Amino acid sequence: MLFRFCLLLALLCIYCGCEKGTYSTWSSEPAKNARSNCNSCKILFIGSSYLSYIGNDVVDTFSEFAVAAGKQVLVEKRSIGGWHLADHSQDAVTLEKIKEREWDYIILQGNAAYLSQEKWHQYIVPYIRDLRKIIKSRSRKTCVIYMMPWAYTDGLAWLPGETDTYPQMQENLYRESIQLAKEID
Repeated sequence: MLFRFCLLLALLCIYCGCEKGTYSTWSSEPAKNARSNCNSCKILFIGSSYLSYIGNDVVDTFSEFAVAAGKQVLVEKRSIGGWHLADHSQDAVTLEKIKEREWDYIILQGNAAYLSQEKWHQYIVPYIRDLRKIIKSRSRKTCVIYMMPWAYTDGLAWLPGETDTYPQMQENLYRESIQLAKEID
């Protein structure tokens, strides 16, 4: 259920566009860089097994929603189990995929644990910034969206010295995702 909620949140972000400031307020005004014709959007997902989890493939589910809504969108993914955004930012195949076409949206999916605690941001935030810079150098019009991850069933309590439960981890992820979006647009 949480998976579908996160996917719907990502869909809402895509629908609303990604102009600085639109993530924190609801408005009937379209974002400046929202696509006027979403029927022809080109979307690339970049991430790990979170995107391709057995039985809950985020990209396939997104594509099914698009078809059900009568949209004709090109949806592709570059996901490798166990990979982090640091890996993708250095990977020739991922970088070539970014340059392959002028994407309307590129959705970045990163590690939940790394974002949930500020002490681990060094393992994710610089790579989100790097990928955004690479993407924008290819096309200023491409909207970069960070897909907020979901908390682990047991939170972080399974890690030595960590005590965050599922609700605490999810709250941290929400807060840190919003803050990250504000900081790097």
